[in-house]
Amino acid sequence: MIRQFTATIATIGLSLLTAGCGGGGEQGSASTGTPQPSSTIASSPTSTTATPVAEAALDSLLLNTGQIDAAVGATGMTIVATSTSLADDIKVPLDAPQDKIACVGIAGTAEAQTYALSGSTAVRDQLLQGTGDGGRKLTAGQTVVLFSSASQAADFFAASAERWPACRQFTVGGAVATVGPVSNNNGMLSTSFTSENKNGPDSVCGRALTVSNNVAVEASVCGVGLESATKIASQIAERAASQ
Repeated sequence: MIRQFTATIATIGLSLLTAGCGGGGEQGSASTGTPQPSSTIASSPTSTTATPVAEAALDSLLLNTGQIDAAVGATGMTIVATSTSLADDIKVPLDAPQDKIACVGIAGTAEAQTYALSGSTAVRDQLLQGTGDGGRKLTAGQTVVLFSSASQAADFFAASAERWPACRQFTVGGAVATVGPVSNNNGMLSTSFTSENKNGPDSVCGRALTVSNNVAVEASVCGVGLESATKIASQIAERAASQ
């Protein structure tokens, strides 16, 4: 994803390079302990027989700035970066521990390694920034990734739902980011992570992933609650379903 800064994820024996949109680039060393419990309701998006969404429709699925404002509780969110390709910012060796691999999907959206061999064919990725109450900095990312079929999109979601709970920690700019419980509720995969900040309040970011028809929808927010990420993802998914 197009993140607002560049960082390096370093752990013993491997490193991740991140940069990009929406939820923030991370540099992280993921914990190798037992995966955290996940508040998971075993569910996945319902497959559909609707006509597949075409690449030409992807831009129309993204929310406008006013809708992002409403989702994050701000005014004046502005688009600061866009991309029409997967990001190749976060890289982990294929034989890395599963918790390290899992953190790639949480640390950034639209990451090429996350979508490798998934059948994805196109992407629209967007980062917005603004200021919330008290002058706090807000970022919001929205991403849609196209697949040839709804079944491929559903398979990607199922694989992500299996991976995400394994990620427990990574580092952001030298600060530890702790990942919260992962929820899979009615086809919406979500979690949050909190990054230590020595010079002020800790940074809290939320991540959400769902699929609708043949489209995977990702949302990422920082500086505001996790529900904002799920709101963004839900609204985009509704648009994909109605195409």
